[in-house]
Amino acid sequence: MSAKTSVAQTYTDGPALSFVDSGETLSAFSEAVYDLGRHRDASALGQTIASVVARTIACDSAVFVRVEPRAMAFTLSSWPPDRFVGLDHNNAVALHVQDHPLVGHFVGRRDARAWSLDDFVSREAFRHTRLYRTLYRQFGIEFQLAMLVPCPDRAPRVLALHRRDGPFSEHDRHILQLLWPHLTQALRRSRSANRQRGLPDLDGSSSGRAILILDRHGQVELCTEQARIWLVRYGIFGISQRQIRSLTEPVASWVAASLGDRTLQSRGIPDPSAPLIVRRDELYLAMRLVPDHARGQHLILMEEVAMNTPPDLLVGLGLTPREAEVLAWIAQGKTNRETALILDTSPRTVQKHLERVFMKLGVESRTGAILKAWQVSRFEDMGARGRPSPSREP
Repeated sequence: MSAKTSVAQTYTDGPALSFVDSGETLSAFSEAVYDLGRHRDASALGQTIASVVARTIACDSAVFVRVEPRAMAFTLSSWPPDRFVGLDHNNAVALHVQDHPLVGHFVGRRDARAWSLDDFVSREAFRHTRLYRTLYRQFGIEFQLAMLVPCPDRAPRVLALHRRDGPFSEHDRHILQLLWPHLTQALRRSRSANRQRGLPDLDGSSSGRAILILDRHGQVELCTEQARIWLVRYGIFGISQRQIRSLTEPVASWVAASLGDRTLQSRGIPDPSAPLIVRRDELYLAMRLVPDHARGQHLILMEEVAMNTPPDLLVGLGLTPREAEVLAWIAQGKTNRETALILDTSPRTVQKHLERVFMKLGVESRTGAILKAWQVSRFEDMGARGRPSPSREP
C-alpha cells in the first residue's frame, strides 16, 4: 500500500465497510474529525456539523436538522448559512411527512447508515411528488444523501447533503458513515459541556427556543423566524403574518403588566413576573420576560414544551384526567407553581391533586410518583418500537 492510500473501516448495523481512500480525502476526513472533536459550544454545533461535512463531501448544500416529533416542527442549521432563509417550516414538515421515504424509515430506528433518495424511490417517481415540485426544485435539490444522528433526548437529528448535478457515490456514502460516531460524540460532548456551565441543551441555532426583542415602548425590534412560526401556530397572530412589528393579545397585556411594576427591580431584586403560557392541544408555549429598563430594551424568551408522558396513559393508573395532567407535568420537572400556571389553577390545588395521586399510586413522595409515570412512558415507548413500521426496507 502506498503512502497516499489508507484503509478505513467503520461499524454499522450491517457488515463493516472498507475502502481504499486517496490521501486528499483522508486529509479532509482527518480535519473533519479534528474540528468535531474540539467543538464544545452547543449553540453553534449544528452550523459546525453542516459546514464540516460540506467541506469533506462535495455538495451544493448541507443541513443539520433537529426534529420535534410531537410538535411536528424542526429547526435547522445549514451550509451555506443563508441557503434556506425564508423556508416555510410548517409547509416543509407537512410535505416531508407526506412524500419523503426516509421519514417512515427512520421512525423508531437506530440506523447508522447513510441513505440516498434513489435507495427508496426512482428519480422520476420522486419528481412527481409535491415535496419535489414545491420545495426541492425551488432549492435545486435533485440528489440527497441523508443520515440519522442519534442523541440522548427524544428529538432526532438528521444530516442531509444536496446536489443539483450528479448523484452521490458509494464512496461519499462510506465517508459520511465513517463520520457517524464522531458526530454522535460531538453531540454528547456539547450537551455535557453546556450542563456543566448550567446552560440549556440547544445543539444548534434555536432548537426549541426563540426570542423577541422589544424597545422601551413595547414595540418589536427583532423577531426570530422560530418565534414568528410559534406566534402564528398558537393563534396569537394571523396565518398571513410575515413580519411582526407590534404585540397583540394576550402578549401585549402580559408585557404591559410585567413592565409596569418596577418597584422590586429598583431594589435590585430579579423580575418576579410570571411567564405567559399559551396552550395548543398537548403543547404549550411558555414566554418569559427579561426586562432591561436601563437600556430600554426587553427580551422575551420563548420555549415550546410537550408532555413526555401523555395524561391519557396515566389515567390507566386509576387517576382522574386532572390528576393525570398534574402528574404528567410534575414528571417533566415542573414545580407546583409552574404546573398551576399551565393548568390555569392554583399551586394549592395542584398540591391537593398530588396528595390524591400519592394515595392512589401507593407512594409517599413526588419521586415515587415520577418513577411510576416514567415506567408508564417507558413501556409505551417499548410497545411503539415493537410495532411494525409502515416503511419498507430498500
